[in-house]
Amino acid sequence: MPRDHHLPAAYIGRFSKDPHRPVRTRTVWIADKRSNRIFATQASRICAVNDLYTTPGGALLRAEGEPVSYDDTRVVDRAWVHYEASLYEAIDDLVAGTLDAQRWASVLVEFVAALLVRGPDFDERLRRRFTASPGSRFLSILAERPDNTNLVRLMELQRLRPSLISAMWTVLATTGKLPQFTNDLGFVAYQDTNSASRGIVVPLDTYHALTIRPTSQRHVVATAINGTWRPRIAYARVDEAQQRLLLSCVARSAQRFVIGPSEASMRGYWVQEHRSPPVPEPGLLGFLPPAMSRHYELLFARLATELSRAPRANGEELYVDLQRNMPP
Repeated sequence: MPRDHHLPAAYIGRFSKDPHRPVRTRTVWIADKRSNRIFATQASRICAVNDLYTTPGGALLRAEGEPVSYDDTRVVDRAWVHYEASLYEAIDDLVAGTLDAQRWASVLVEFVAALLVRGPDFDERLRRRFTASPGSRFLSILAERPDNTNLVRLMELQRLRPSLISAMWTVLATTGKLPQFTNDLGFVAYQDTNSASRGIVVPLDTYHALTIRPTSQRHVVATAINGTWRPRIAYARVDEAQQRLLLSCVARSAQRFVIGPSEASMRGYWVQEHRSPPVPEPGLLGFLPPAMSRHYELLFARLATELSRAPRANGEELYVDLQRNMPP
């Protein structure tokens, strides 16, 4: 019986105090909000569910250009494999400011998109979408064929990519006084009260976090520097008060588990809850709504193709302007 991780062990292991062990075997501390207990375990032993991505009836579709037979029950799980192998190093390069745009698109954009569709919370969110008429008649279909729910994960992954590759990305460095931790979603929603902009924050390790703010305004996503495409990513610092607020939000948003480098680093941030807090839909976080995202499905593929080619000259820019091409 496959044990499917909805949060990659290569990501969880970044919140360990033991950087010298293989990332999957690193020790992390887990605060369980349901039992109100805290314990240590290996990164590979948390945030996993048996057969979460198995499709009992298989699927007839194409994955990475190759036809998949109807009997293939692991097609959904394979969608995560191609970026997980490079995830740890890609995050290191992102933090260091040395990430090239091709790996940004193929690894980190995919990783963040998957955070919004991989978790067990997706099942409940999908059901909520169908509770209103006329979708309620489809609930029985989802109940009879759980593989349908899993295949919708892949459809939504594809429709989230354009919002993410055209979003504003900012890496935040903390003061280092408070170790950063994460949760079993791998992200937390945020809204800037000054600008009313919305998005998500993804903790990256014990010292860094990433903010992603979707936008429909024209802006540059990559620039040619020394013959290589570099993603347009901003870098900033947060003070201790700002990080305390972030830590509180990360703990409150956890479905069940808060994940950090030590027991002391998480004490005082979570409260016992017997029910998981609701996870907002991507549309409420500033991402393109479903009807609009379908219009831009090919945008990610076009940009990825451009980023795979050598730039013609230093200073060349690739930009996105969703607003200009929005349908009436």
